[in-house]
Amino acid sequence: MLDESNSSDHGSRIVKELEQPLKDALSRTDPAYGVLEIGNREGGSGVVQLYYIALEGKGRRFVTVDINDVPTRIKKWVEKDGVNHQHFRAEEKNWVRDNKETFAFIFLDAEHDQKAVIEHMKTLAPYLTTGGIMVVDDTNQWPGVPDGDLPEVEGLKRVDYGMKDIDPQSKNHVGYWQKAI
Repeated sequence: MLDESNSSDHGSRIVKELEQPLKDALSRTDPAYGVLEIGNREGGSGVVQLYYIALEGKGRRFVTVDINDVPTRIKKWVEKDGVNHQHFRAEEKNWVRDNKETFAFIFLDAEHDQKAVIEHMKTLAPYLTTGGIMVVDDTNQWPGVPDGDLPEVEGLKRVDYGMKDIDPQSKNHVGYWQKAI
């Protein structure tokens, strides 16, 4: 399954960026808390998340939010593995504002404007369960990053999974935050 995401440099990077934080979040949190992906373009990162949700085998829910329909890859793996999936066809900012569900893992990969993403992070932080992890893609596009520090967000602690070493100039550089244990 991960071969499908691993089939390109971009896909390989996604697997490396998401694998350990996702495994950590799933192992530390109750299966009642789902996994959220905001922005799922072609579905490569969704396949990684679906793989680990299915591997866990505890019925955890996968929620996707995007202005487009669900990518075929995600549909295929949801059907194959029987993962409980719900897709919201909505703009990120509207869905984030209206969300009231708590999650174990959140992957933000839609808007890339630093100010907008930080606002989404602040809005979603209360809905990340204790021990949960929020991953934000493309933080290297923010002023001062990757050379500068990523912002602090109240209620979340920055964590380092060493992904800066993959390719600091990559458009796929990510930042990690955890809800304090």
